[in-house]
Amino acid sequence: MEKVGSFRPDLIFMDICLPEASGLELTREITGNYPDTKVIIMTGYDSTGYQELAANTGLRDFFLKAR
Repeated sequence: MEKVGSFRPDLIFMDICLPEASGLELTREITGNYPDTKVIIMTGYDSTGYQELAANTGLRDFFLKAR
């Protein structure tokens, strides 16, 4: 979040599981605080549950990584 505030990126590619945080929570925080920053979630977690949770975060799009 500190770097998002400093750099104000136009686009962020986010994963769901990150070493120290939830990508879903970070997406919600980023889109709430920086509405001009678009977040795209790219993940290997193939679950409709994750897609439904992600849909409520303000993300721009959701993609599954190819395995």
